[in-house]
Amino acid sequence: MVRKNLLVVILAVLFLISILSYVLAVDDMIALQGNVEQAGVAVGSGNLTVTIYDSESGGNVIYNSTTDFNNAVVNGKYDVLLGNGTNELHLEYGRTYYLMVYVNNEKFSFGGIDRQKFQSSSGQINASYINP
Repeated sequence: MVRKNLLVVILAVLFLISILSYVLAVDDMIALQGNVEQAGVAVGSGNLTVTIYDSESGGNVIYNSTTDFNNAVVNGKYDVLLGNGTNELHLEYGRTYYLMVYVNNEKFSFGGIDRQKFQSSSGQINASYINP
């Protein structure tokens, strides 16, 4: 009887370990939408490139959409899901990141700043965000 119970416990643990990898493998995705104008006129169509850095200048590239959003600008608008293409998005919850956006290889300016600062509302939650 003890052997049967031990076997059941071992099988249950192995099952939980096998599904744990699927639970932890959830990718981050962030919706990004906006309007694109040049000299006050909507850009008809274009390619969108999004890069996320861990620093306001220099720093490491955390995400680069490369060609995932080619032809994403239509009638001056874009609506994309970062992390839903060929490049995965891995962010840390609550951490500050810096977004750089290009349309047809021309860099966006965020009020004269090259990179837009944002704090991730998705991603892995680390112990530093949990109060004891």
